[in-house]
Amino acid sequence: MTEVSQVQLVDRLRHHIPKKGDLVKILTELLSISPDSVYRRLRGESEFTLSEVVKIAHRFDLSMDNLYNERINSTTFHYNKLYNRDNAFEPYFVNLTQQMERLRRAEGKLWFVCSELPISQSFQNQELREFKLFYWQRVILNRQIMRGIKYDKTFAIGFNLNQYVDSLMDSYRHIDKTEIWTEETLDDTIRQLKYCRDCGLMDHENLLNVCQSLIHTLNRLENELESQTYSDDPHRLRFYVSSVELGNNVIHMNYGQYRTSYIKFNTFNTVATRSDDFCDEIEHMIEGVLAKSVEISGRSDVLRHRFFTTLRSKVEALMR
Repeated sequence: MTEVSQVQLVDRLRHHIPKKGDLVKILTELLSISPDSVYRRLRGESEFTLSEVVKIAHRFDLSMDNLYNERINSTTFHYNKLYNRDNAFEPYFVNLTQQMERLRRAEGKLWFVCSELPISQSFQNQELREFKLFYWQRVILNRQIMRGIKYDKTFAIGFNLNQYVDSLMDSYRHIDKTEIWTEETLDDTIRQLKYCRDCGLMDHENLLNVCQSLIHTLNRLENELESQTYSDDPHRLRFYVSSVELGNNVIHMNYGQYRTSYIKFNTFNTVATRSDDFCDEIEHMIEGVLAKSVEISGRSDVLRHRFFTTLRSKVEALMR
């Protein structure tokens, strides 16, 4: 490690474990080295090896990019492996819930840049939740177990998965959050419904049922935003409508000292990084989008009604 990254690592460790004696004990057990060797590393008299840094990063949830900062314009992403894995969605939602819970405990903030309908809203409706997970497994992941299955009222994602998703939604309700939408945010979902209809993966009746669920979700969200006019709830949703194209779904979490950015890939999956440089870029992007957006949560009644009427008209056109 370079001198700079060694200092950064030690500073971050002391932030997690302020008492030197406790930190030395933990590192001695974690790295299987003597206390004297740990002290020499903390004083900078010797360097941590690469394998030791990896162990420390995993133990304390640190970003390797922020420790090894010699590389320019590059970062490391983590992703959820979903192909060729049984029960792959359970660890996916467990991980998201853990991040939300960590954010809640830290009283941090979340920004959701929504180029398409976010799970924070679609997964609050049971039928819409099940359609989204059906589409992901059947069309995108092309899972063997889903071959020949069509979407209808008998399709269910299962009790365990519902429990995980419910936990995620509960955590989301108790954090400081901001969502940014555009008039195109529903377009991907409408295309997904059209695809399933045109390929015979769902009949007209089930298409109408999902569309009704989508309208119900829009109505619920509009009513929620209207009710915030006189609300002082610190966890209320701050909702913005952007006049510029968003490009991609982005989730950005700020825990105070630590940050994580999630970028959409493969329709619903995400890649994540804790790189300070990359998170800086994301925050600058969000600031730029907000500058060209209008908040309609608890204000701008006419704009709010006009916005949701536009979204509902797209769903109603598909139903017709």
